[in-house]
Order: sequence, then C-alpha cells, then structure tokens
Amino acid sequence: MMDKIDMTGIILAGGKGSRCNYSDKGTLELEGRPIIQSIAECLLNLFNDVLVVTNKPHLYGVPGVQIVEDDVEYLGSLNGVLCGLRASRTQFNFVVACDMPFVREDAIRYIAGKERDYDVLVPENAEGPQPLFAVYSKSCAPVMEDRVKRGLLKIQDVFPLVKTKIIPREEMAGFTSGLDPFFNINRLEDLAIAQGMKE
Repeated sequence: MMDKIDMTGIILAGGKGSRCNYSDKGTLELEGRPIIQSIAECLLNLFNDVLVVTNKPHLYGVPGVQIVEDDVEYLGSLNGVLCGLRASRTQFNFVVACDMPFVREDAIRYIAGKERDYDVLVPENAEGPQPLFAVYSKSCAPVMEDRVKRGLLKIQDVFPLVKTKIIPREEMAGFTSGLDPFFNINRLEDLAIAQGMKE
C-alpha cells in the first residue's frame, strides 16, 4: 500500500447548482452511487483527513469525512476553499469539487508530489486552469479572506496575488485520456454523458 500524502483532502459541496435545476450536485448518482461518495473514497485512500465543505451538512453524511459548514451561503468556491483551509490541520490541501465523477488517484498523486514551492498549484487542460482540482496552501487564507470581505469572489483572481504555479496541459495529457478527472457535471445532460463514458 502506498503511503498517505501529507495533505488534507477538501471536497467543496456548496453552491446553487442552478444549471442542474437546483439539484445538489454532490448527491447526484452515477451507477447508483452519489458522486461525492466516490470522490470521498478516492481521497480517503490518499489523505488521512478529508473534509467536506458545505452549507447543507444534512445532505453529506459520508463515512470517514469531517463536515465543515460553509459559514455564508452561496458565496461560491472561493469562500468554500477558505473555510476548508481554516479547518485543515495541514499546510497544503488538495481541493476537489463535488461534481467531478472521474477523480483519479494517480492524477492527484502526481500533482501533490510536485515540489512545494508555491501557494497554489493548478493543473491545466484544454479549457484552461482547473482551480477546483488543485492544491492550496494555508498561506492563501489571508488573501482569500480579504477578497471575500470585499465581495471579490472569483477564485482565479487570487492567483496573481499569491505564488501560483501552473502545471501545463501537455504535462497532464496522460491523465486526461479515457475517464478525464477534470470532467464535471454542470448540467443534468452532463450526467448522461458521464454515464456513457463509463459504459
């Protein structure tokens, strides 16, 4: 068995889900299982501590994870990451969105294994940087807190304000063939696409 990674896994399970007809996306099922359960099991294989940040804690009783209540409803992923960083016991933290059904251990180990000379480490695919499949240091928290207080909630706008490193898409290409770990469920139609990819 491979050693656990000295990071905390953080699953973001907040947000309105407006493009999913207001479904709580992490509770959507693929092959009869909630997506968030599959993500949690993957992260529990990699990290000693796994947190689920949510403003609806009653929906996410996933075995083995700690629920962290998002302190303000609907402030988006930036506030979710901030809540996770505050609750974490480790300096570095791997953040994943709850709507990513094909999270892969090998991709996470590759990203987490990079030299820790950054505040944020973000992989890139053909669509650009993927901030919700990335590593964040606790050092980001003061900058994030300031942005949230000022209502500046776009997570990628934090990147120029801290030491951010990008893993280029060419380097991640080996992980995106087949079941792409960056694929996420934005609309209910995406759930059907994900089901087709699994078959």
